[in-house]
This record gives sequence, C-alpha cells and structure tokens, in this order.
Amino acid sequence: MWSSAIKFKTINFKEIFNLKKLRDLRWNFENISFEDFKNARINFKNEKFENRKDYDPDYEYYSQEDSNYSKNWSRFEFINSDNYGDEWLSLEDRFLELQKEENEKRTKKETIVKKKKN
Repeated sequence: MWSSAIKFKTINFKEIFNLKKLRDLRWNFENISFEDFKNARINFKNEKFENRKDYDPDYEYYSQEDSNYSKNWSRFEFINSDNYGDEWLSLEDRFLELQKEENEKRTKKETIVKKKKN
C-alpha cells in the first residue's frame, strides 16, 4: 500500500492508547511488529476510559441490554484504521487479520523433498 524511499520502523505502537482523542489512524501498518500490535490491544483492553459515549454513542443502550458489553468494551474497536478514510476498518479488525496471518505462518507445514541417491 505505502511506498517510500525511506524505510522506517514503527516503535512503541503499544503506547498509542495514551492518545485519548484518537479517532482515525492512517499509518503503514506493515512496519508495526505483531508483538507491538498485540501489546497495544492489551493496553486498550485494560484501559479505564471514562468518556465511552465519545466513541460509542449507543454505549448506554447496549450496556443496559448486555451486562458484558461494558466489561468487554474497548476503544480499539472504535478507531478507524482505513488508510483512505472512506471505509471503516477498526484497529480491532486489523489486529484480527494480522493475528490470522501470524497463525497461518506458524502452522504452515514445510515440505522437505529429499533426492534419492543412486
């Protein structure tokens, strides 16, 4: 997606939860390590965010309907990470895609071909 003459690496992505007004994030996500992305997700899940209605206008309704909604709520699901801004791709969805790719890499079986000696 992104091309640049300057190669860069994203570090400390796990600290992104400190940006309290973050709604959209356009970034080269290929430069973020899986571990950093995973730690960012954990930080968002553990965060005690006060103004949930700022991100989720239906928060009160859903939390009354489902007792687990407020317990499982995270800003990670409400931050758009689509690079162009015209679609919706939450950070949560982007993480799940990356996690799926990582799991496929781990479970991919290597085929070893041995030549017979004559």
